[in-house]
Amino acid sequence: MVTIPLIFVIAGVLLVVVAVVGGGLEVKELKVPPLPPFGRVLSAIVGVAFTVVGLTLNGFSIPVPGAPRSGGEVTIDSPREGADVPSSLVVVGRVTLPAEDTGYYWLVLQDEGADAYPQQRITVQQDGRWEESVMFGPAWSGKIAKILVGHASGAVDSKLEQSKTAADGTLPKGLRNVVTRNVRVRSP
Repeated sequence: MVTIPLIFVIAGVLLVVVAVVGGGLEVKELKVPPLPPFGRVLSAIVGVAFTVVGLTLNGFSIPVPGAPRSGGEVTIDSPREGADVPSSLVVVGRVTLPAEDTGYYWLVLQDEGADAYPQQRITVQQDGRWEESVMFGPAWSGKIAKILVGHASGAVDSKLEQSKTAADGTLPKGLRNVVTRNVRVRSP
């Protein structure tokens, strides 16, 4: 797959080759006339710059939903800490870039007995905001619940997908808790 970083790298390498050879190249319909010394130096500088930009863009790709870059902050904006919440609610948060560059963020519910229930992978929007719906079953009524955002590597991510459907209440090793919000689930 041809990407913008790859195009920069290819263009950069070609410009450096033109600088080294000095021009006078002809490949099919592409013809580069001989270059004066200043043109060769300029071609080399621009070629190296393009190559560096292409390699840098490859390392700092556009954020993919659920997989932001390293060093940022993940927050839960709603519900507030200690809030009484209905059995069905939307959890809202933000990822301040840069955050983790590999893996995914997951929304997880944890009951008073510390059993954890993965809900879904969080989809982070371009502006860093995310919101996900959760439902607490009747057993949660009147109890304290923790809403967790955890970071999972790709391998842990697939285990979470499986445990979400298995509903065994356990999380695979490797899920790192990033932020927690304690709430009380209202009685119906």
